[in-house]
Amino acid sequence: MKPIIEALKNRYAVKLFDDSKKLTVEQIEDLKAVVNLTASSLGMQPYRVVIIENQKIKEALKPHAYDQAQITTASHLFLFCAHQQIDNAYVDDYMNLISEIRHQSRESLKGYESMVSSFVNSRTKEELEVWASKQAYIGIGNLLTSAAIAGIDACPMEGFDPQAFKEVLNLDKMNLQPLALVALGYKSPEDKYAKLAKVRRSNDTMFMQF
Repeated sequence: MKPIIEALKNRYAVKLFDDSKKLTVEQIEDLKAVVNLTASSLGMQPYRVVIIENQKIKEALKPHAYDQAQITTASHLFLFCAHQQIDNAYVDDYMNLISEIRHQSRESLKGYESMVSSFVNSRTKEELEVWASKQAYIGIGNLLTSAAIAGIDACPMEGFDPQAFKEVLNLDKMNLQPLALVALGYKSPEDKYAKLAKVRRSNDTMFMQF
């Protein structure tokens, strides 16, 4: 546990990355695995992650993110998006996946399928999008922690225009709603925020124990 705590002590929201340093394919694959293995409600993973490395696309996105330097200086952007079409077809696809991976018949999954379908059908589209966004943020937390442990710098960001991002990336056709992104790479030695003391409440203030 101590190495994790030390990594989190050193972690901060990078404002300026060293754009000459890029993450390797292996590092990206590891970070993808971290997100994909993250817990989610009902195991349904109701979100997707768009990974952006192309510099021209990052340049196109920057004006829609208040011209923040992280967008274009980071090695990669992980854009977390809520799935907007969570319905019976989505449940059916999930059940097929369970059946395939666990070598179970669809018949044996009827009870679980009924429970999941009931959950989905008893909620509005807006409620399901809120639920999906909560699951995505669990993935973001896992990504930030794992990146810190691996010595990869990061910055979680909500400061962008989701609709403009949808248009640049053509996400409407995939029924995806951008929620937040994580910029990843290596901090620039010129990032003045790197040396600032971390501000956190004391444990006595943060936690209540009964």
